[in-house]
Amino acid sequence: MKIILSTAKTALLFSAITFLCACGPAKDGEDEASQASTPSPSEPEPTINSLSIEPSNNLESIYELTIDATPLTPEGKRAYLSICDVDITTKNVLSMNYDNCLLRSPVNENTDTFSLSLPNHIDKLVAIAWFYDLTKEPLIVQWDKSLAKGMVWALQ
Repeated sequence: MKIILSTAKTALLFSAITFLCACGPAKDGEDEASQASTPSPSEPEPTINSLSIEPSNNLESIYELTIDATPLTPEGKRAYLSICDVDITTKNVLSMNYDNCLLRSPVNENTDTFSLSLPNHIDKLVAIAWFYDLTKEPLIVQWDKSLAKGMVWALQ
């Protein structure tokens, strides 16, 4: 019995050593291949002086956009306005997810101007005005920061 137990211990020890050797560090050839993908130390790292900043960039991360919804509500009329960040995959505004819109508000003669603080990465918006008068179709207006002449968006 002692001999069988000793042989089993030896076989188990041999198996464990074999397994550990198989999981050892990479060979020299594999190490050279992984070093080839790392950047060369001779390439200079960018510095703050090497960055190019347009003179029109004031380095602020947020900008203010004023939305003028006055044209939507002539004398006593009401509407509901949704302003959403445009997703380029969105093809039909009727099937958009309105839960994530930046502004959702009723519009009337007392509340017809809105101000949004937007992060710089948002450069396109869509406004959908739903009218309480069911004979009027919803108004859909798109805004593009690069085409805007100012930071006032008049919805017409």
